[in-house]
Amino acid sequence: MVPIYATVSFLSYAFYWHAIYFEVVRDCYEAFAIASFFALLCHYIAPDLHSQKDYFRRIKPRPWVWPLNWLAKCCGNLWRIPRSGLTWFNIIYFGVFQYCFVRVFMTVVAVITEAAGRYCLASLHPAFAHIW
Repeated sequence: MVPIYATVSFLSYAFYWHAIYFEVVRDCYEAFAIASFFALLCHYIAPDLHSQKDYFRRIKPRPWVWPLNWLAKCCGNLWRIPRSGLTWFNIIYFGVFQYCFVRVFMTVVAVITEAAGRYCLASLHPAFAHIW
């Protein structure tokens, strides 16, 4: 990851007016790096998805870490501890791979709107397409 970030930083300084293209592609790469790391960790637990689900079926979930346990007190059943390890695994699995899809989609939106002149990184005005 370090060579990618270094290359993106260098290209962003060298080609300042096109820096937004490099930065959103870097963010897209980051999403795939997170998903690959998660898949590697899951592969260390068990080699295939069926074995991973069998493994997580047998474990008992622990309470959420701070600040999610605080949200559980404020929001009631919305942030409760999952009943089984498989439920916890499915929540985390969905969240990691959902982030990949959303990040790639937002990268495409950012590149298209920057090319059209409707993307502004510094403004939250509704006339521009900067979402987050």
